[in-house]
Amino acid sequence: MKVLHFVNRLFGSLGKNARSFSLLAVIGMASISFASPVAAVYYEDLGQRTITAIGCHNVDNTCFITLDGPVFGVNQGCVAVGSQVRWDNGDTSEGKRTYATLLAAYLAGKKVDIVLYGCSSQGFPTLAWYWVSN
Repeated sequence: MKVLHFVNRLFGSLGKNARSFSLLAVIGMASISFASPVAAVYYEDLGQRTITAIGCHNVDNTCFITLDGPVFGVNQGCVAVGSQVRWDNGDTSEGKRTYATLLAAYLAGKKVDIVLYGCSSQGFPTLAWYWVSN
């Protein structure tokens, strides 16, 4: 009902035919967006994994880890599917904290649990949050 009210207010001055067309356009666009083949992004927990490599790019703010176990990233719709997680904010306080925590886990041989959400600017899965265990 609110959508109808919005459309009527938006296109009210154009007459009844314009309002009918506009409502059909809104409904059509909504149905297209729900039927889109683009992969839905949702949180994906990778479970406990061991970090096998860690690093950062020297030319931008991207940092990464490589994890053991099965490949991931398909469910996120990422182009680069594999065993690497990247984050684009390595120069921020959050990115530095992430790198420092994961480096400490790597050096101590601890397992990490990574939860993915979406893809980095380079198309790799990116992390939403993480924790160190054992």
